[in-house]
Amino acid sequence: ANRWNDFILCLEMPFFAIMQYYAFPWYEFQTGVPDFDWLEAAGEIMSVRDVAQDIYHNIKPGKASSLNK
Repeated sequence: ANRWNDFILCLEMPFFAIMQYYAFPWYEFQTGVPDFDWLEAAGEIMSVRDVAQDIYHNIKPGKASSLNK
C-alpha cells in the first residue's frame, strides 16, 4: 500500500509544482531584499508596540463592548 501511495504522490508532484509556478511567479519577488540595517530589522521584529496599541484600543474606557450587553 505504501508503494502505491508513493507512486501516486510522484504523479501528483509535477502537477502541483506547475500550479504553484503559475500561482506564485518568480518575477513578483524580484525586487530584492529591503535595505535595512540588521539591528533596525531585529528591533522591528522584537517590537511589541503594535500589540500594546491593539490592547489599548480594545480595552480603552468609553468604548462600547460586547461584554456590556
